[in-house]
Amino acid sequence: MAPGIPNKVYKAYRKLDKDREYSPYLAKIYYPYVKNYVKFKTWKNINRKQEASIHPLKLLLICPGKVSKRMKKGEEFRREDIFFPKIIDGKWDKKRAKNIEDDLFFTAALDHYNRDIPWEQTEWYESRSHKSKRRNKRIKEMDSLYEKIKKEGYKTQKQLSTREKEINTTTLHHNYLNEFNEITVNIGRDGQFIFEECRHRLAIAKALNLNQIPVRVLVRHQKWQQKRNFAVTKLKELEEKYKQHPDITYLID
Repeated sequence: MAPGIPNKVYKAYRKLDKDREYSPYLAKIYYPYVKNYVKFKTWKNINRKQEASIHPLKLLLICPGKVSKRMKKGEEFRREDIFFPKIIDGKWDKKRAKNIEDDLFFTAALDHYNRDIPWEQTEWYESRSHKSKRRNKRIKEMDSLYEKIKKEGYKTQKQLSTREKEINTTTLHHNYLNEFNEITVNIGRDGQFIFEECRHRLAIAKALNLNQIPVRVLVRHQKWQQKRNFAVTKLKELEEKYKQHPDITYLID
């Protein structure tokens, strides 16, 4: 998927540049364009109708411990679109959100890093036996990333070098889409953070008990957006507990 570029053009480019020889050069041109395109579409579809604007590339600093829910596997919003933020009503934040502690991968990571349990003894490891080559490669990369973050601290994608980014991306041009490759979360009706994308870095952040990490918000519940609107138009009527929320504080500062 390449937002802002007709599918026919994108497919033709992929066909001509099979070895991705020109990808790094085209990506440097595409990245500034796609940022502005996403900003424009966000204004057109959301911001001109809302009192509290959504900044599609803004990163919120949150405590990883506050992320206790995850989107149900197979029902993540990123499967539809990872680029454009959305406001969605309904019961998705309840019916499609599951406890993150029930996820085999997160449990395995915390057991491995905090309790010194070998990966091979975790339930997640056994569940991935049909993809052993890929699993073992990811474990090696994740252990390396864990040691690096433990030693140097957590960095945003913009702060990372191209080589470091290759651990978390599958195509070279993604290395230039900095903000879009951060940990992605959704926000439910009451402000709860629901994990969406980039589980390896979130698992490491949780294991290291980091105070805060940068995240990008993909979907906000309609009722949460109403609270954001209140923060801009009727601040006195907004409950105090919401005024300290990372997605609201910058609106009222």
